[in-house]
Amino acid sequence: MIISNGLKLWLNATVSKSKDWMNLYTHSGDSKYLEPLIQQFNPILFKYLRHQISEQDAADICQKTWLKIIEKRHLYKEQTQFKAWLFNIARNLMIDELRRQKKYLDCDTTEISITTHHDVEDTQVNAFRAALAKISFEQKEALTLQFEGFSLEQIANITQTEIETVKSRLRYAKKHLSKLLPEEHS
Repeated sequence: MIISNGLKLWLNATVSKSKDWMNLYTHSGDSKYLEPLIQQFNPILFKYLRHQISEQDAADICQKTWLKIIEKRHLYKEQTQFKAWLFNIARNLMIDELRRQKKYLDCDTTEISITTHHDVEDTQVNAFRAALAKISFEQKEALTLQFEGFSLEQIANITQTEIETVKSRLRYAKKHLSKLLPEEHS
């Protein structure tokens, strides 16, 4: 019977939390500990970046983020939540790329395309994406980080702002979205 490497890792692992995988990777440098982190976090990291930038740029930033994790693994601290550290690195790379492309101030016009299987879902999701594209970068960023399950404190840490600033950005984002999205009548 053939067992995949991922399954072997899972069966043989004494710890399964992302923080523990990163600690094992930090101390050993063995990529077998990085693989479960990539499998777990790359889809949500891509989704977060995709809300901010084009699909191609999001894919590039994802790849650069994991390369930066490999390069800077010695900077990871055990008390740090891995997901927050990962998103912080990705955010910094994204902003660097936007500045390089001179799109940081003009990122509200980022082209967004999605595909779903149902026309009704398409319409609703496209309306949401179009409304999301019309709010400021900072508001969109705070909102998408909140969608990813980050707390106010974690969003403040990732965006390097005060918690009150995060609260304001979220409040304004929700206010703007409620004005931009059509009312749904059931």
